[in-house]
Amino acid sequence: MALNSKAALYALINRDNDVEYTEANVSMGPPTVNVDTQLSNRNTAVTLSGIPEAGKTGSVTVYYDRVNIDEAAGGPSINLVWGNETRIINLIPKLDAILRTNLTTADIVDNALPDQSEDGSITFELVMASGSYGWTGSLTINLGVPLEDIAEVIEVTDLNGLFLSDLQDPA
Repeated sequence: MALNSKAALYALINRDNDVEYTEANVSMGPPTVNVDTQLSNRNTAVTLSGIPEAGKTGSVTVYYDRVNIDEAAGGPSINLVWGNETRIINLIPKLDAILRTNLTTADIVDNALPDQSEDGSITFELVMASGSYGWTGSLTINLGVPLEDIAEVIEVTDLNGLFLSDLQDPA
């Protein structure tokens, strides 16, 4: 299973620096958009602070690129089958299954799902939270009622015919 975005960032820091930092010994500030391209061309900055009780002190800002959610989707929109979900966060398991991600409630901006259209579908923007450590951007979600192709379900097409008993009330 994929790491959630915060755990993935700790793993990236550890891999690139040959360290073993966790939430137990180094805290992370919230991610911010990097506006100082003189320091780094990466799109995100996060300040790490040592936890003295764990033997770490000081702070440092690291720069990295968050991933636009439409990259995971392979385009600007995806289709999902609507069940009984009422809020955007209720769709996380379906999104994770399709996108092969491990989204958390901290990664997305939650809202009630909009009302269904006449055909039973819902279209809305999934917006990634500014505080997400791994994700940015938005994705159009087309949420539709489950569709069943009756040509794939009906196996017997040469029916045996109606009988009189099919058309009369039982005695």
